[in-house]
Amino acid sequence: NVSGSCVACIMEGSRPIMAEVQALVSKSSSSQPKRTATGFDYYRMSIILAVLEKRLGYFFGGLDVFINIVGGLKLDDTAADLTVAMALYSSVTDKVVDDKTIAFGEIGLG
Repeated sequence: NVSGSCVACIMEGSRPIMAEVQALVSKSSSSQPKRTATGFDYYRMSIILAVLEKRLGYFFGGLDVFINIVGGLKLDDTAADLTVAMALYSSVTDKVVDDKTIAFGEIGLG
C-alpha cells in the first residue's frame, strides 16, 4: 500500500464497479501549480480541493495536484467525490488508506 490511493464503488446501471483513485500532491516548482485530472471531472476536483482547504485547513495553493483513475475508467458519478478527497488527503499527509476501505459519497459546499 502507498499513500494517495483509495478505492471507489460506483454504480454502472445496476452493477457495482470498483475503481482505484490515485492522487499525487507535491510541492510545485513553478509559480502556477499544476492541476490535472484523468478520468475525473476537473471542476469537481477543484471543488473538493476548496472543501479540503476550508474544512480541514490544508492549503493546496503551492502544490501540484494530480488525479488518475486506474484502468482508464471515467468516474462521472458524484459518489466518487469522497474517494477522491480521501486519496488527496492520503497523499498530502502521506498516510495510507487501509486496503480494506471502500469510499463513496458526494461532497457538497456546505
